[in-house]
Amino acid sequence: MRRATLVVTVVVASLVTLFILQSSFTLNGKQVAERDLGRFSYSVSLPLNGSPQSRTATIGRAVQAATEAGAEGVEAELTSFDLSPSLPGTPRSTYQERDWTAAPYPERFVLVDGRWPSRPGEVAVSNEIARRVPGEQLSRMPLLSGLAKVDVVGIVEDRYATRAGRILAAPGTFDSFDLDVISTRFEALDLRGSLWWSTGGTEKVLAAVESVVPETAAEEVKERTRILGTVRPDFASAYPLGWKIPSLALPLLSALVVFGAAAYRLQRTMSTLRSIGLRRRQVTTAVATTAVVLVISAAIVGGAVGATLGLALRPVLTRFMTAPLAPYPDLVSTLALLLAMSLLGCAVGVVWVHASQQQINNRHAAATRRVSLPSAGSRASARRVAAGLVAGFAIMSQGLPLGDVSAAMTWIATLTIGLFLLTPDLLNLCLRFVSTTHLRGLLAHRHLVENRGRSVVSILVVAAAWGFPLAFATVLATMIQTDEADRVAQAGVDQVRILSEGAQTPPTETVELVARALGPDVDRPVIVSELETSEDHVGVPVLGVGGVAAVDSPDDLERLNGHELTRSQVAVLNNGGLLYRGSAHGDVLELSFASGSPIAQLPAAPVDLDPVWEVSTVGYVLKATATDLDLPVVESDVVFTSVSASSRADVERALDASGLDPYFVKVFHAPDPVRAPPIFYLALVALSLMVVGVSMLVVRAHAASLRRLLGSLVAVGVPASWTRQVVLLELGIITTVAASLAIVIAGPISATALSRLPGFDFTIPWDWLLVIIGSCLVACLAGGWLATTRLRPSDRTAI
Repeated sequence: MRRATLVVTVVVASLVTLFILQSSFTLNGKQVAERDLGRFSYSVSLPLNGSPQSRTATIGRAVQAATEAGAEGVEAELTSFDLSPSLPGTPRSTYQERDWTAAPYPERFVLVDGRWPSRPGEVAVSNEIARRVPGEQLSRMPLLSGLAKVDVVGIVEDRYATRAGRILAAPGTFDSFDLDVISTRFEALDLRGSLWWSTGGTEKVLAAVESVVPETAAEEVKERTRILGTVRPDFASAYPLGWKIPSLALPLLSALVVFGAAAYRLQRTMSTLRSIGLRRRQVTTAVATTAVVLVISAAIVGGAVGATLGLALRPVLTRFMTAPLAPYPDLVSTLALLLAMSLLGCAVGVVWVHASQQQINNRHAAATRRVSLPSAGSRASARRVAAGLVAGFAIMSQGLPLGDVSAAMTWIATLTIGLFLLTPDLLNLCLRFVSTTHLRGLLAHRHLVENRGRSVVSILVVAAAWGFPLAFATVLATMIQTDEADRVAQAGVDQVRILSEGAQTPPTETVELVARALGPDVDRPVIVSELETSEDHVGVPVLGVGGVAAVDSPDDLERLNGHELTRSQVAVLNNGGLLYRGSAHGDVLELSFASGSPIAQLPAAPVDLDPVWEVSTVGYVLKATATDLDLPVVESDVVFTSVSASSRADVERALDASGLDPYFVKVFHAPDPVRAPPIFYLALVALSLMVVGVSMLVVRAHAASLRRLLGSLVAVGVPASWTRQVVLLELGIITTVAASLAIVIAGPISATALSRLPGFDFTIPWDWLLVIIGSCLVACLAGGWLATTRLRPSDRTAI
């Protein structure tokens, strides 16, 4: 029993540590206020329109209106995502212009070198920019394709986004640029404004601001008191498989491991204890009480160890986080939950121990026992009915939508409960395949049958411990796969794409610049045209949202998509037809305007489109077809194909020095791989490590319970290697059933849940699952081997 309590200690310690580490990623209200409001109490976003000059003037009027309305400490901030360094390899940055000498964010931005910008044209940049901008260009850094330059006077660290690009500019910096030239070159320049104040309330100030800046929305107001009073959802609530569900199941099941050891030992020693005058009820009560004390003590020790370990590991997280750690969490409720589940396991265990002794008391003489599987009794029938009810609930709930990942995880746990109810039947099924013609198989078979309750508990603990990380890994991989499917490059492979401006053709100056940068050997560009006017566009209703594009020839479409068309697809195009995205929808499709006016029925065939074009385009026709149908044809994109990586780099360098807006030129770059927030990987790794430890301890506890039996065999001359094979065979059966349950949890059950989430692309992370399963199998094998390395004849007298 003492050995079995190590399982409780490891489970509770692991869960407490995991909770502390996960809580470190959830910022509290004070930290959110520091990040979003700095030293101010209120802020509001200002919708800005018009020329750059008029936008900055609008911000000035908003400051004056807010001051006249009674606001105190009013400041304004000009923000832009377009004012990034005009140098190759630099990060996309956020430009923020305000009075930085007044320390508006005292807990967020930390000056690490130089000084704060104080005069127009001076900026401080983040470490990420300073690291990636060459030293000779950092002091006088170009922006807006070289049309503007700023003096870098300081380097700062953003404690809430350490890897972000930040340009903190002094007031008046943007107005010091040549805005007349910039306005002609950057017609769609991103400029945003916001207003900040310390006191004065919101309603009166907001009304005054709205009088000079129409469409200022009350919902855009950030208020410190509201932020401080908002309860932020933590990771455990949003993703229950990462902590919440394991915290409910594992302490309970690990407590039953202790009571399983107690029940097993009582079966072996009760006759001896009765022979010296002890009553059965007295012995049973004493053993059950001891088990309760051991479980509670192990849970308390595990809580203390977990709290210490979590506190020690928190500084390690700073290497993986881009924001400060959240304050140390309140562990009272967490420890209370884990202790409560352990006590619930004790209650179930006490009933189990007393019931098992009562069953032994009423059992027939030992001579009448048979090495066969017991028939299904009332308890087995009740289990199956309960499992059927859970399965029925799952089937009926198929028609109900799952709103989010949290609901899917809860649904997975519900089906898992139903599956676990069938564990005794699965064990019986597995035992039918164990050969009893050899003595090793007969001994392992009989021991599992005679102690089926303890075997089932061991299976449940191992299966639950394995199933949670496997299911969590499947959910995480599905989330990553779904995000990756949504990430599409802005240009096709080995392509340079020049975008149109609304219903306008791409600027000739930009096209000529790209052609010069690519050199004289570049292939003729593909001209992609949209069938649209400024008010309406041509689409295919049955194919959903998206327009129809036109190209000069089938060869142009092949160059865009990067693969050849079939003869039938070429024939459809040349015969005035449509090639459309997706699966087959018929041989004839209807073109119509978005307003609903039908145009014509065209012969059609499906085609695989490059994801770049599939995002906004439902299909392609030839320009000659569009002309025959008298459709509006607008040249939308100019695409250079078969462009090498070095030539693409030449285009980017030419754009940085051109004074032209680089937004309209898209060069192929493979989308960045999706990286989930570190907390997801932390949860997965922590759950997996806990699984390894729990698996080894459960297996060792189960194997150690056989010491007396195996010692007796060794004492009569049976080789220790033979007895070890009996133990490994028994553990192999337990591990096989547990692994099967865990794989069903991670596979079919998780797939059923995730398939009901709209927009999710289910995937199975075979590499992750194989690593987790392999580690667990090695842990089980190691635990069984270590428990049987020293088999001695004296073990036959073990209590």
